[in-house]
Amino acid sequence: MKQHFLTALMPIACLVLLSACSGSGNTVQGPADDNTDQAAVDLRGTETFDSRVYEIEPPSLSGEIVHDVPDELMAGDEGDNRSMRIESGFRIQIHSTLVKDEAVEKETQANLWWDTLPPEERLEGLGLADLAIYLHFQSPYYRVRVGNFSRRSEAETALALVQEVFPSAFIAVDTVRVFR
Repeated sequence: MKQHFLTALMPIACLVLLSACSGSGNTVQGPADDNTDQAAVDLRGTETFDSRVYEIEPPSLSGEIVHDVPDELMAGDEGDNRSMRIESGFRIQIHSTLVKDEAVEKETQANLWWDTLPPEERLEGLGLADLAIYLHFQSPYYRVRVGNFSRRSEAETALALVQEVFPSAFIAVDTVRVFR
């Protein structure tokens, strides 16, 4: 019985407290400042800054703009109206490790190899300007893979080139970005 009485009394007590806190009376913000007869001070005669002395020149732009947009798109040539698609395909796995630093080192080696490879020896599925390289973590392994191939035959052709530098490389099924 006592518990039922307290349960019934609780909502009433909450309403009383809330109504006491939400009164409509005025609040006092501190003492009022009665010194309103002071004259405003005019500082225009004492200012000595002249902005005309400083000529504003636009900043000079120097250097090269670095981006990851393919050269074909930068030149305004999208080929024969090709569009990028994400589909099931193949990549070439060049390394797998438990240690992230090893994977990053292998990724760096792959980029250096690609930069020294003559442009006429590069294959489209690996990338023409930059190497299409992917560092992917799937617990507990870091995998380094290269290329985007929609057909296994394309991946096999590229595998022969990649195995010259990375002999343990193999073809792996993956979700790839290809242009159609």
